[in-house]
Amino acid sequence: MIFDSKVLLKVFTALLVVVMATAFWSSPVVGGYKTTFTKHVLPIFKNKCMDCHRLGGEGQEKSGLDLSSYETLMKGTKHGPVVVPGDLLTSNLVVLIEGKADHSINMPYQTDPLTKNEIRLIKQWVKQGAMKN
Repeated sequence: MIFDSKVLLKVFTALLVVVMATAFWSSPVVGGYKTTFTKHVLPIFKNKCMDCHRLGGEGQEKSGLDLSSYETLMKGTKHGPVVVPGDLLTSNLVVLIEGKADHSINMPYQTDPLTKNEIRLIKQWVKQGAMKN
């Protein structure tokens, strides 16, 4: 069987486009940069969350959630993890900060909500695998 070189080139090009598109869309880097815990997420927690969710804070006492370090965040609450790396739908942290939980437990509690950009950064970090970086 003889193949036309133009047809083979078109098939190869189409396959290459599919492979590259798949790699691009599944890439953990969103918006051209990698979101990090230390540079992006922890400062949000420090500014908006750690009045309550630190060792001895009211939120930590009630729920068990301490946001003062990566390790304590990933321990979660008395009821289990709040971050499931790579999974926005089952990460309770995302549900709470987006206001999708019962309004009595939306976070931050009884204060101004996080900005859209702050929520976007936390979600991006979770989606990228919630790494200690």
